[in-house]
Amino acid sequence: AWMKISKKRSGLFGVGSLSLFNNNINPKYYRVYANYLSKYIEAYKEHGINIWAITLQNETQNNARWESCTWSSSQTIDFIANHLGPLFNELKIPARILLWDWNKGNDLFHGEGFIGYNSKVLSNSKAQKYIYGVGFHWYAGNSFNILKWSEDFKQLKEIKKKFPTIQLLATEACQEGGPMLREWQPAARYIHDIINDFEQGATGWIDWNIVLDIHGGPNKNSNNCHSPIMVDLKGGGNIIKNPSYYVLKQFSRYVRPGSWNILTNCNVKGLDVTAFRTLYPHAEVAVFVGNNSNNAKAIKLTDGDKGLEYTIKPNSLTVFVY
Repeated sequence: AWMKISKKRSGLFGVGSLSLFNNNINPKYYRVYANYLSKYIEAYKEHGINIWAITLQNETQNNARWESCTWSSSQTIDFIANHLGPLFNELKIPARILLWDWNKGNDLFHGEGFIGYNSKVLSNSKAQKYIYGVGFHWYAGNSFNILKWSEDFKQLKEIKKKFPTIQLLATEACQEGGPMLREWQPAARYIHDIINDFEQGATGWIDWNIVLDIHGGPNKNSNNCHSPIMVDLKGGGNIIKNPSYYVLKQFSRYVRPGSWNILTNCNVKGLDVTAFRTLYPHAEVAVFVGNNSNNAKAIKLTDGDKGLEYTIKPNSLTVFVY
């Protein structure tokens, strides 16, 4: 709290980027914060854990009711270009730096917005040379409805087009609104979001919670959530694998490190499609077809002069491997 202008740990009274007080970091503590991040990485390394990347701040312009801190694009440029980047270089810290780490939205709720904020920071050459990529979350296409799926995938495409060497990484996704045990709806959202993120240039996708208890916790903010795996701690530790678990299992099985996302075209309305070529453990192509409608969909899958016809079941994820 003492590192912030507000002197408060949380963004109390805040709704997204809107707030009744200044929740930004205090610039006089830039070097202190840079030192803190470097010591965090070095401490883990002493225990044999190499930190691959960090985000500058969770949800950079969100005045959330939990621990939060906001950064303007100009502050971010100053901090990375003049403090964090040079310090990482000096100490030979290999951890990559990711920006934003919030939704893809561009409305008033999202402050400078996904495109506005990231474009300003990445257009600064002194800061960009230290930046590996942009992290993003799947929440809130509709600012005030956390259960509505975000459809802001075009924002990813725009940033990738403007800054082709910058990597896009989905850094957080969690189905809020309770545990939803054994329900299909969270799995459907995973399918839709993962496929469309990859289609717009993302290079990875990270779930927020892999395991929770059957109530969707623990959570100090009473924001109980769904999770791919849920454990009944009072019922003998019974493990429940929700449909979303099997969605993650299928993607993780075939999309391995070193895979390449390859161009696909689909003219069947209502299907989400993406494809990968991988060399490990086998040289093969995996085509993912998501059908989140209540109707079966007849398709013809072709690659060059070869192909097959198949009927995609309703509410399903189908994977073709060849």
